[in-house]
Amino acid sequence: KDPARLVERLDAMGEADATLSGLIADYLMGKHDLGGDEEKRYRRELYELLLETRREFTKELESLLKSRRWRWFGLSELSAPKGAPAGKRAADHAWLIVQHADEDPKFQRRALAAMRAMPPGEVDPKNLAYLEDRVAVKDGAPQLYGTQVDCAPEGPVPQGPALDLAAVDARRRALGLAPWAQYARANCGR
Repeated sequence: KDPARLVERLDAMGEADATLSGLIADYLMGKHDLGGDEEKRYRRELYELLLETRREFTKELESLLKSRRWRWFGLSELSAPKGAPAGKRAADHAWLIVQHADEDPKFQRRALAAMRAMPPGEVDPKNLAYLEDRVAVKDGAPQLYGTQVDCAPEGPVPQGPALDLAAVDARRRALGLAPWAQYARANCGR
Protein backbone atom coordinates (compact mmCIF):
# COMPACT_ATOMS: atom_id res chain seq x y z
CA LYS A 1 0.00 0.00 0.00
CA ASP A 2 2.83 2.41 0.88
CA PRO A 3 4.50 3.42 -2.43
CA ALA A 4 7.95 3.85 -0.84
CA ARG A 5 7.83 0.35 0.65
CA LEU A 6 6.59 -1.03 -2.66
CA VAL A 7 9.59 0.50 -4.46
CA GLU A 8 11.97 -0.92 -1.84
CA ARG A 9 10.47 -4.43 -2.06
CA LEU A 10 10.43 -4.50 -5.87
CA ASP A 11 14.07 -3.38 -5.82
CA ALA A 12 15.07 -6.08 -3.34
CA MET A 13 13.37 -8.82 -5.36
CA GLY A 14 14.73 -7.60 -8.69
CA GLU A 15 18.28 -7.23 -7.41
CA ALA A 16 18.24 -10.74 -5.87
CA ASP A 17 16.94 -12.23 -9.14
CA ALA A 18 19.54 -10.36 -11.19
CA THR A 19 22.36 -11.44 -8.86
CA LEU A 20 21.41 -15.10 -9.03
CA SER A 21 20.92 -14.90 -12.81
CA GLY A 22 24.37 -13.31 -13.12
CA LEU A 23 25.99 -16.09 -11.10
CA ILE A 24 24.45 -18.70 -13.36
CA ALA A 25 25.44 -16.77 -16.49
CA ASP A 26 29.02 -16.51 -15.20
CA TYR A 27 29.04 -20.23 -14.55
CA LEU A 28 27.67 -21.05 -18.01
CA MET A 29 30.32 -18.83 -19.61
CA GLY A 30 33.04 -20.83 -17.85
CA LYS A 31 33.97 -18.36 -15.11
CA HIS A 32 33.64 -21.11 -12.49
CA ASP A 33 35.68 -24.21 -13.21
CA LEU A 34 35.31 -26.43 -10.15
CA GLY A 35 35.52 -29.78 -11.92
CA GLY A 36 33.94 -33.16 -11.18
CA ASP A 37 31.28 -33.75 -8.55
CA GLU A 38 31.80 -30.33 -6.95
CA GLU A 39 30.97 -28.71 -10.29
CA LYS A 40 27.76 -30.76 -10.63
CA ARG A 41 26.70 -29.98 -7.05
CA TYR A 42 27.39 -26.26 -7.53
CA ARG A 43 25.37 -26.18 -10.73
CA ARG A 44 22.43 -28.09 -9.24
CA GLU A 45 22.31 -26.10 -5.98
CA LEU A 46 22.65 -22.73 -7.67
CA TYR A 47 19.95 -23.54 -10.20
CA GLU A 48 17.60 -24.84 -7.48
CA LEU A 49 18.19 -21.68 -5.45
CA LEU A 50 17.37 -19.56 -8.48
CA LEU A 51 14.17 -21.49 -9.20
CA GLU A 52 13.00 -21.37 -5.58
CA THR A 53 13.73 -17.64 -5.36
CA ARG A 54 11.83 -17.00 -8.58
CA ARG A 55 8.86 -19.06 -7.33
CA GLU A 56 8.73 -17.04 -4.11
CA PHE A 57 9.02 -13.71 -5.93
CA THR A 58 6.36 -14.75 -8.46
CA LYS A 59 3.93 -15.57 -5.63
CA GLU A 60 4.68 -12.30 -3.87
CA LEU A 61 4.30 -10.21 -7.02
CA GLU A 62 1.11 -12.04 -7.96
CA SER A 63 -0.27 -11.34 -4.49
CA LEU A 64 0.61 -7.65 -4.87
CA LEU A 65 -1.09 -7.50 -8.26
CA LYS A 66 -4.19 -9.28 -6.97
CA SER A 67 -4.43 -6.78 -4.13
CA ARG A 68 -4.34 -4.03 -6.78
CA ARG A 69 -7.01 -5.78 -8.91
CA TRP A 70 -4.32 -6.59 -11.48
CA ARG A 71 -3.39 -2.94 -12.04
CA TRP A 72 0.27 -2.79 -13.11
CA PHE A 73 2.81 -0.52 -11.39
CA GLY A 74 2.92 2.73 -13.37
CA LEU A 75 6.14 4.68 -13.67
CA SER A 76 4.55 7.83 -12.23
CA GLU A 77 3.24 5.90 -9.20
CA LEU A 78 6.60 4.29 -8.47
CA SER A 79 8.50 7.53 -9.07
CA ALA A 80 6.47 9.55 -6.57
CA PRO A 81 8.18 8.40 -3.35
CA LYS A 82 11.85 8.57 -4.37
CA GLY A 83 12.05 10.19 -7.80
CA ALA A 84 12.06 9.04 -11.42
CA PRO A 85 15.28 6.94 -11.39
CA ALA A 86 14.09 4.93 -8.36
CA GLY A 87 10.64 4.50 -9.91
CA LYS A 88 12.07 3.30 -13.22
CA ARG A 89 14.36 0.84 -11.42
CA ALA A 90 11.46 -0.55 -9.35
CA ALA A 91 9.27 -0.89 -12.46
CA ASP A 92 12.12 -2.70 -14.25
CA HIS A 93 12.47 -5.05 -11.29
CA ALA A 94 8.74 -5.85 -11.27
CA TRP A 95 8.94 -6.61 -15.00
CA LEU A 96 12.07 -8.77 -14.48
CA ILE A 97 10.26 -10.95 -11.97
CA VAL A 98 7.41 -11.49 -14.45
CA GLN A 99 9.86 -12.08 -17.31
CA HIS A 100 11.58 -14.80 -15.28
CA ALA A 101 8.34 -16.44 -14.01
CA ASP A 102 8.66 -19.13 -16.67
CA GLU A 103 7.13 -21.80 -14.46
CA ASP A 104 3.88 -19.80 -14.35
CA PRO A 105 2.90 -18.78 -17.89
CA LYS A 106 -0.65 -17.94 -16.74
CA PHE A 107 0.81 -15.33 -14.38
CA GLN A 108 2.98 -13.97 -17.20
CA ARG A 109 -0.07 -13.59 -19.44
CA ARG A 110 -2.07 -11.81 -16.69
CA ALA A 111 0.82 -9.45 -15.96
CA LEU A 112 1.26 -8.79 -19.69
CA ALA A 113 -2.43 -7.87 -19.95
CA ALA A 114 -2.04 -5.57 -16.93
CA MET A 115 0.97 -3.87 -18.55
CA ARG A 116 -0.87 -3.46 -21.86
CA ALA A 117 -3.79 -1.81 -20.03
CA MET A 118 -1.61 0.99 -18.65
CA PRO A 119 -1.75 4.47 -20.23
CA PRO A 120 1.07 5.43 -22.61
CA GLY A 121 4.28 6.38 -20.83
CA GLU A 122 3.49 4.34 -17.70
CA VAL A 123 5.27 1.15 -18.87
CA ASP A 124 8.68 0.93 -20.53
CA PRO A 125 7.89 -0.23 -24.09
CA LYS A 126 11.12 -2.25 -24.17
CA ASN A 127 10.02 -4.26 -21.13
CA LEU A 128 6.66 -4.79 -22.78
CA ALA A 129 8.40 -5.99 -25.97
CA TYR A 130 10.46 -8.57 -24.08
CA LEU A 131 7.43 -9.92 -22.24
CA GLU A 132 5.32 -9.94 -25.43
CA ASP A 133 7.97 -12.14 -27.05
CA ARG A 134 8.39 -14.39 -24.00
CA VAL A 135 4.66 -15.11 -23.93
CA ALA A 136 4.48 -15.52 -27.73
CA VAL A 137 7.22 -18.17 -27.67
CA LYS A 138 5.37 -20.11 -24.95
CA ASP A 139 2.19 -19.90 -27.02
CA GLY A 140 3.96 -21.13 -30.17
CA ALA A 141 3.45 -17.78 -31.90
CA PRO A 142 6.10 -15.74 -33.73
CA GLN A 143 7.90 -13.08 -31.78
CA LEU A 144 7.29 -9.44 -32.61
CA TYR A 145 10.70 -8.14 -31.49
CA GLY A 146 13.00 -11.19 -31.58
CA THR A 147 14.12 -10.80 -27.96
CA GLN A 148 14.10 -14.53 -27.14
CA VAL A 149 17.21 -16.15 -28.60
CA ASP A 150 18.87 -19.56 -28.36
CA CYS A 151 22.64 -19.62 -28.64
CA ALA A 152 23.34 -22.57 -30.92
CA PRO A 153 26.83 -23.71 -31.99
CA GLU A 154 26.16 -22.38 -35.52
CA GLY A 155 25.08 -19.01 -34.13
CA PRO A 156 22.08 -17.27 -32.57
CA VAL A 157 18.63 -18.61 -33.46
CA PRO A 158 15.31 -16.92 -32.60
CA GLN A 159 13.07 -19.06 -30.40
CA GLY A 160 9.72 -20.14 -31.80
CA PRO A 161 8.42 -19.95 -35.35
CA ALA A 162 10.47 -18.33 -38.11
CA LEU A 163 10.60 -14.55 -38.03
CA ASP A 164 10.29 -11.92 -40.71
CA LEU A 165 13.54 -10.24 -39.66
CA ALA A 166 12.88 -7.10 -41.70
CA ALA A 167 9.60 -6.54 -39.85
CA VAL A 168 11.22 -7.47 -36.53
CA ASP A 169 14.02 -4.95 -37.13
CA ALA A 170 11.49 -2.22 -38.02
CA ARG A 171 9.63 -2.82 -34.74
CA ARG A 172 12.94 -2.97 -32.83
CA ARG A 173 14.07 0.31 -34.41
CA ALA A 174 10.81 2.00 -33.34
CA LEU A 175 11.64 1.14 -29.71
CA GLY A 176 15.29 2.12 -29.97
CA LEU A 177 16.51 -1.49 -29.87
CA ALA A 178 19.53 -2.68 -31.86
CA PRO A 179 18.93 -4.68 -35.05
CA TRP A 180 18.14 -8.33 -34.37
CA ALA A 181 21.43 -9.74 -35.71
CA GLN A 182 23.50 -7.36 -33.59
CA TYR A 183 21.37 -8.03 -30.48
CA ALA A 184 21.48 -11.81 -31.00
CA ARG A 185 25.27 -11.88 -31.44
CA ALA A 186 25.77 -9.78 -28.29
CA ASN A 187 23.26 -11.91 -26.38
CA CYS A 188 25.20 -15.03 -27.30
CA GLY A 189 28.58 -13.51 -26.53
CA ARG A 190 29.75 -13.35 -30.14
